[in-house]
Amino acid sequence: MNFLKKTSLLMLMAASFAACEKEEETTNHVTDCEEFGVERTENSCSSYTFTSNVSNVDPNPDWYVYTHPNPTPVHYGNDSKAFEFNPTNAGNYTVEAVYKSDWCDEPVTVGFDVDVDEECFKDVDVDCESFAVEKTEHSCNSFTFTANTDHAYMKVDGQLVAHGQKGFDWDPKHAEVYTIEIGYEGEGCPNGTSKTFVIELEEECFDNIGTDCNEFGVEKTEHSCNSFTFTANVDKAYMKVDGELIANGQKGFDFDPEHAGTYTVQVGFESPHCPDGAFKEFVIDVDEECFKDEDEVDCEGIDLHLVKNSCKNYTLSASLESAYWIVNGVNQGIDSNKFTFEPETHGDYTILVGYENENCPNDVTKELKIEVDAPCFE
Repeated sequence: MNFLKKTSLLMLMAASFAACEKEEETTNHVTDCEEFGVERTENSCSSYTFTSNVSNVDPNPDWYVYTHPNPTPVHYGNDSKAFEFNPTNAGNYTVEAVYKSDWCDEPVTVGFDVDVDEECFKDVDVDCESFAVEKTEHSCNSFTFTANTDHAYMKVDGQLVAHGQKGFDWDPKHAEVYTIEIGYEGEGCPNGTSKTFVIELEEECFDNIGTDCNEFGVEKTEHSCNSFTFTANVDKAYMKVDGELIANGQKGFDFDPEHAGTYTVQVGFESPHCPDGAFKEFVIDVDEECFKDEDEVDCEGIDLHLVKNSCKNYTLSASLESAYWIVNGVNQGIDSNKFTFEPETHGDYTILVGYENENCPNDVTKELKIEVDAPCFE
């Protein structure tokens, strides 16, 4: 049997569909039903990698494995665009990727037959000197270790975590210094040998760890024709305006263009589960009429928007060019349509925003209450 790595690409084309209307929020779908495909890589006679060509913003395919003649497949989930198949017994298998998307009228399936021979599971005579391990770093907390034998083992900090295979995936969950040992014992190396890797993970590696590319979302709030807030569903996102990085490492972003024009706002993030990043894009047209004199504001009232950045940091935005802010009866001395509130202790706070002008001499105010819990300051 030939053990050289071989790669095949199977592309399944689906029926074409009508183009969608352009929306204000745009996302570039690299893959649609017409293009969905899967690449098969044979790492060894008992190790295969199947990689779909979906993008970071598309849903991952569902992965299924049939062990013939059993007609019922095993579902391996849809946590990744790629699937590692490591059969432990000889046999005839079929690996299927099922792609479901709003872009598809019906699911698209790509399948591969995998025949594993008995010879694959005989001991491979690797001697101590020729034993080797390759480390692949997918992200700061995602690694694969690949030995040159199908019968290696893996230990993490001295604890055996897997054995009897060629490749080992390792995805630590905490910042720490780890010692990884990949080893082997066999006829060519009866006393055993191993390769050791020391890996240090920083706390920064685990930012946004709970969110993958498909889950990333951004909410746009329009306070006025030239005042917007973009709120991501992760704590450390970035914002670009017309390709220029404006802010980074936060959840909420205020955008207050000072001139009429068409702006492209991009809010994105990266994480260990989304190493290539994902973003949402908004195209905003600001008209000349938006920049009227403040005195033209009448007494119609105030729209007030609150973004909770953390239990100790809040951003408030009013639908005005300028306003005054009062916290628990104390004027903050701010003349702005935005206010950052950072309580120094827990308790109940009443925030009042207001304004007056020639058209509205008796003030217009709006009140908001914020309750800050004691555990925030522990």
